[in-house]
Amino acid sequence: MEKGNIMKMKKIITYLNLLIILTVVLVFNNCASYDKKELVLATVNGEPITEGDLIYSLTISHRREDLSSAGSLNLSQYINKMIDDRIIIHDARYAGIDKMPEVISALNNFILRESVMKLREEEVLNKIVITDEEINEVYKKDYERFKFKVIELNSEDIANEVMLNLKNGAKFEDMINKYSMRSSKEQNNETVQTRNTIPPEIYNAMSEIKPGEYTKPVKVSDKYYILLFLSKEEASKDEFDNLKETVKNRLRKQKEKEKGDECLEKLRAKAKIFINKELLSDENKEIIDGIVAEVDGEKLTMSDFKALKDQRLRLSAENIVKEWIDRKVIDHEALSRNYQNLPEIKDKIKRYQDQLLKNIYIENLVKTVIIPRINIDEEILKNYYSEHKKDFMKPLRYKMQVITVETEKEANEILENLKNGADFSWLAKRKSKDNLSQKSGEMGWVTAKELPEQLRQNLGKLKPGDFSDILKFDESEYAIYMLKEVSKEEYEEFENVKDLIFKAYFNEKVKEILNNVINNLKKDAEIKIYDENIKFLEDKFGRQMK
Repeated sequence: MEKGNIMKMKKIITYLNLLIILTVVLVFNNCASYDKKELVLATVNGEPITEGDLIYSLTISHRREDLSSAGSLNLSQYINKMIDDRIIIHDARYAGIDKMPEVISALNNFILRESVMKLREEEVLNKIVITDEEINEVYKKDYERFKFKVIELNSEDIANEVMLNLKNGAKFEDMINKYSMRSSKEQNNETVQTRNTIPPEIYNAMSEIKPGEYTKPVKVSDKYYILLFLSKEEASKDEFDNLKETVKNRLRKQKEKEKGDECLEKLRAKAKIFINKELLSDENKEIIDGIVAEVDGEKLTMSDFKALKDQRLRLSAENIVKEWIDRKVIDHEALSRNYQNLPEIKDKIKRYQDQLLKNIYIENLVKTVIIPRINIDEEILKNYYSEHKKDFMKPLRYKMQVITVETEKEANEILENLKNGADFSWLAKRKSKDNLSQKSGEMGWVTAKELPEQLRQNLGKLKPGDFSDILKFDESEYAIYMLKEVSKEEYEEFENVKDLIFKAYFNEKVKEILNNVINNLKKDAEIKIYDENIKFLEDKFGRQMK
């Protein structure tokens, strides 16, 4: 990887580490005490910008922006950006944007969402307990190993014919070769699967027979399977530590569902629910008025019901109403607990509202003030293109080869052969399991976006002629790539990127005019920056990122 890319990646990683550390500290402080005042970094017209505000702003930026372009983070500069945001928010309130119906509606929806999440935390997540004994039991059950051979068929008639042949003494292997579809013919050898990867229909069928016996035809989706059950082994003790977290997560999801269903059942029993079954009948499907259902006084009208039905075409009328009722009993319970008065929720609501006001203010400003001031013609775009040609490079293309195999053992053998000088094309043609094997693994010219994420992360390390490490995509797909050639850097033609040039120039002018507006607003604002507190944060979390 080039030195510049390495430095860029280090900055990105440092940025992420700083964000994580700041977030953890904030959460810890919030959990410890909400009476404790947060570190104030600046004030705008007497309103503080705190450490918590910084974390929230960083989190929003991290979700919205591409970190590859972030490069570095200077807290002082970032806090100045937050001051600009606060100036905008104050002017938005002065303009009455916080009273707009769409803002009030969005804020109410946010309060509802946060309240529902808090309800789930209290009634579901906090009540889940997972013991080591439970994890062990689930592991032993789910990771039992079943060894079998399988005949895969595409019709019941053929499956019955195969069964008749087997009863008349035909060998199972002969039936595989004669009748089985290609996918299972290629697995003529014994197959070993853990219980949790076997479809329930097949597991149930094998549970009814002994080793050495074969099942009756088993239908799974649109295929039929006959299995020769060979043996069953206990879950491997050696793999337990590697799979413990996976089992724990699966067990947690299962318990979350159970607790959630239990909570929902209690809320249904507590609520006053009415369903007008007569309106839901086919005879009355043309009725356009009336109450379909009601939960604690909140009504689902026929027009609302039809709107829901248009969105959920595959659901029956009864299930649509049931979903609506379930959602409403949860919403009502969540709102009845007044979670919005909790300090941590109150802070979230305030910050969400500020973000909302800022976005709407800027959107309105762009439409009514900024756009009328921007004049763009062909000559301006060509000049901008000439001055920013490096921003309009063609994406690099890579000429690649790949070898794909089904096991880690095969992949390691191939990697060892490559390290010892074996020809990549020769190995790809003879060992690869994908559809490029006949082309010696040749992928042709591709861009980075067309390559797997795991390979993209290390693409800069490869030089023409180098091959990658083994990349694991799942339990039965391992790959090794070779870089053959890299295209030269080229500029896009003006006409090909004209729309992108327009967008880039437009955004630059918007930013320029917006900054002028903010600077004018700052003239009437009272701003105080607490440099010592900012310095404290910079010292505590690694100073400025450079």
